Amino acid sequence: MRKVTLKDLANSFGDDYNKFSKKFIDKFNSVNLNYEFIQDEDLEKLYIKIIDRLFSDNQKIGAFERTKVWEKGWGENLNDFLSEPNNENTLIPKFIRPGLPIRFFQKFIRTENPMFELEYFKLYRQWLFEKYLKDYNHIYEFGCGTGFNLLEGCRMYEDKRFYGSDFVSSSVKLVNEISKKFNLKLESELFDFVKPNYQYKIKENSLVSTFGALEQIKSKFIPFIDFLRKKRPDIIIHTEPVKELYHLDNFNDYTAYLFHTKRGYTEGLLPYLQELEKKDEIEILKVKRLFFGSLMMEGFNLIVWRFR
Repeated sequence: MRKVTLKDLANSFGDDYNKFSKKFIDKFNSVNLNYEFIQDEDLEKLYIKIIDRLFSDNQKIGAFERTKVWEKGWGENLNDFLSEPNNENTLIPKFIRPGLPIRFFQKFIRTENPMFELEYFKLYRQWLFEKYLKDYNHIYEFGCGTGFNLLEGCRMYEDKRFYGSDFVSSSVKLVNEISKKFNLKLESELFDFVKPNYQYKIKENSLVSTFGALEQIKSKFIPFIDFLRKKRPDIIIHTEPVKELYHLDNFNDYTAYLFHTKRGYTEGLLPYLQELEKKDEIEILKVKRLFFGSLMMEGFNLIVWRFR
């Protein structure tokens, strides 16, 4: 068995491992990130499974019926939380599936810990929040789902105010229940990326974030960028799938590229932002592919930018 190292995480996040905080290192040391590469006959069987999925998968991102799916999905987390308010595992999004092979630096790995994907994401989130949230008083997450990112942010920075939003009411209810249960500086309301409510207030000294949320709007991100242009937050951070970062001469990347395309996940966001930068309207501070993902694709890529 191998183990993910601090150097691996630094390469993934695009940082210097010597700059990781003690709290981050303690968190790293507390989790099982052991793995082995999937090779030979097992890898061939996995490729067959992936290709079969590429042919058989019929889910279409952004379709009308997906609204009901998200309402129901976050509703299940809401009901679970209300039933067990002291069990924070009820807030884990159900699309994080344990025990599956993981994409890691363009290879596939088999992990000792069935919750490897979640633990890796939590380390990334810890690093991201330490690096970027400290300088801002008002933290917004659009498309916040179960609110489990917001809860972590509230605990790390008790002096800041947090705001969550989503386009389905079950998510909003869940986040407000979390706030009430844990007595947090957190509030939530409805917001639709495609039809932004311009009455929604972004306060001064603010950070806006998305985590795997813009991926769901089938490339209709321009209304949200226009909304941000009007509201002028200080910094914007996206953790999203980015189709343009795959290397198409790599077979593993190519299968993820095909899956991203077939489902209709958002594409074109990074090129759009790069065009805005060429027009001197924005500054892109960081673009980093994490080289980490689930069985079918990589959902974790970092884009940090701000208006000039």
